[in-house]
Amino acid sequence: MIIVLGPGRCGTSTVARLLHNNLKVSMGKRFRKPDTSNPQGFFEDLDFRDLNHTLLNGESQHFSLEEQIDRLVISSNEHERLWGVKDPRICHLWQIYQKYSARYIICTRRPQFIVKSMITNYGWSEEESKQLLLTRLNGIDKLLEGRDALRIDFSNKREDSELTNLLQNFLGD
Repeated sequence: MIIVLGPGRCGTSTVARLLHNNLKVSMGKRFRKPDTSNPQGFFEDLDFRDLNHTLLNGESQHFSLEEQIDRLVISSNEHERLWGVKDPRICHLWQIYQKYSARYIICTRRPQFIVKSMITNYGWSEEESKQLLLTRLNGIDKLLEGRDALRIDFSNKREDSELTNLLQNFLGD
């Protein structure tokens, strides 16, 4: 399993798209549709996204949802040779996801760029955007304790060909 993480608005969709389209890593079967904030698509598996969203909003029993995530992971492992998941909510659910054996790709960007993009695309206040950024970065740090990760900085424009080569080298390890 490959987990693509970032605090949002930092390149995770680009990485997930390249993994899925160029490197044949299954990032899911049903994706969130593109919109004006992300016209090339999000490449977030809706099954994982919906379970993560439900768990974060306390809409179901905690253990039941963990079991559902377990079933999704097991099913993906059985059906796909190489697969991954991308959802910024994983940053909040690090306690659940830390039990899985995974390879991590962390996307970063200058914090001021992320905050500005959150304000522009989601209409959040600067304070809300900064708080979410810090919460998600903290979750990433906790999930990665003692684990290696490929880190990709999107503070400057990155070409798809360069990223594809970087990802291919990471997968080939």
